Amino acid sequence: MIIEGEIIDITNDGRGVVKKDGKVTFVENALPGDIVQIEITKEKKNFNLGRVKKFLSYSKNRRFKNGENPLGEAYPLFALDYDFGFNLKQNIVKNNFKKFLNMEINIVPHKNEDYRVNKLRLHKAEKKVGLFENKTNKIYVPNMETLLGEGASEIYKDITENISGGKFVTIRRADNGDFLSTDGTYTGKLFTDYKDRNRSPKIHPVMEIAGKKYEMEIDGFFQNNRYGAEKALEIIGNKRTGKILDLYSGVGLISLFVADKASEVLGVELWEPSVINARENAKLNNITNAKFIAMDTGDLAKEKLPLADTVIVDPPRSGLVPELIERIKEMAPKEIVYMSCDHTTQIRDIKMLLPEYEIKDNAVHVIDMFPGTMHVETIALIQKM
Repeated sequence: MIIEGEIIDITNDGRGVVKKDGKVTFVENALPGDIVQIEITKEKKNFNLGRVKKFLSYSKNRRFKNGENPLGEAYPLFALDYDFGFNLKQNIVKNNFKKFLNMEINIVPHKNEDYRVNKLRLHKAEKKVGLFENKTNKIYVPNMETLLGEGASEIYKDITENISGGKFVTIRRADNGDFLSTDGTYTGKLFTDYKDRNRSPKIHPVMEIAGKKYEMEIDGFFQNNRYGAEKALEIIGNKRTGKILDLYSGVGLISLFVADKASEVLGVELWEPSVINARENAKLNNITNAKFIAMDTGDLAKEKLPLADTVIVDPPRSGLVPELIERIKEMAPKEIVYMSCDHTTQIRDIKMLLPEYEIKDNAVHVIDMFPGTMHVETIALIQKM
């Protein structure tokens, strides 16, 4: 079946929304304002799924001619005027808090038009290296200079010429150089240090954020956008004087920042290499009141949590396990700082904290940590009633 319509909205996962004859159709790779001819690929009782058969006209909010997007399908909103695209993301957050929590929140937006990332993971197939097209194994090459900054074209040329075998390539751009990790074999000389199937690196990437230095693994977790990381720390603040428990603490980005005035900080992280990094980062920054342990928060939830005045959580997209939320409520900290890369699981978890807790000023900070994508970082400062 073929239908025509205008894309009037966009979903969390980047699909365009068309309403036709009282029924919604979700359309891949179409943006608000596009008028499209749609081939229906699946009919459901309450909605349809479809793909664009033909663009009849492009949205006036697109900024490249003929529907082009230099960053490709992994960055759908890069094709749109920045403010228009960021407003779409803010509205999704606001509407979901209303829908799932029945709460009219005040969005505090933090714009970010710096698309550069400090870590980029690329897929590899023979000599082709790049990102996957949406829901396929087809590889395309985005504009590397936009994502990695000056010198990215030279880096890309080097990895395509000097890596054999393997299925992935991770590039890390740090303050002390450029680093590479791959499951193939690297024979080039461009990088400060590298990890491949035959070699372990001798030097760690190091980045300075908000006046503190952090070492990390080449392919380990660290906030991927410098502006976003600094903005998150600014929102969280470092004036607390009591005991702080930081769950999912990674290499200590938040723990060491809040340690400035805190009496003590305990960071809990599952991945052992990040815990080792965090301990080294405490030494690197001459911080003696922050300790780090390697532990699954699911296991931690089976125990009585150490007392803290403030609990900070920055979980993966899956959010917090219910048992951990119950332990936090039993501990009854005065404040919970919830930072999230998936606001839908954040909403689910906040719902479990009510009514004993409330969101301070009904305000949720929305950082465009991943500009051009559908993702944002949200921070809620939650206080005990």
